[in-house]
Amino acid sequence: MWRFFGTNVTRRQRKRESEDEEDTVRHRTRLLFLLVCAAFLVLVLSACSFSASSANISSAKMARDQDGKQPTKTFSPNEQFYCIVELSNAPKDTKVRAVWTAVKAEGADPDTKIDEAKTTSGSGQLQFNLSNEGPWPTGDYKVDLYLNDAKEPTKTLTFKVQ
Repeated sequence: MWRFFGTNVTRRQRKRESEDEEDTVRHRTRLLFLLVCAAFLVLVLSACSFSASSANISSAKMARDQDGKQPTKTFSPNEQFYCIVELSNAPKDTKVRAVWTAVKAEGADPDTKIDEAKTTSGSGQLQFNLSNEGPWPTGDYKVDLYLNDAKEPTKTLTFKVQ
């Protein structure tokens, strides 16, 4: 009789162990499914925030005049600087930022930020300019151009004052 009871206990134990294994497999399957769904959701959400704008700076130059008809890379100390930018394939809400820097100019610390200007525009010609109340110190300068929220410059123009 005890043996019969022991056999039943063993069968019950095996049945419970089998059910526990099935529960473990189901649990792992659910967990794997949830992880795959979460990864898919992350991909979908990141794709939604992706900007497919093909806006670009097709050309940029430094000039002595606001129309860009007198391009130059060297200015005299009393001149105003003009940066002429041609923006292409740009929606009307494209942001462009110009950061003017004295790279190595007389009397200024290296890489001194002088000014920053921002505008919002669509395709076409943009103009940024920089003037000074007195003469510009001689040396090397640059203007970094950024599109939208770029962390690195989209284009950099270097020029001199002599």
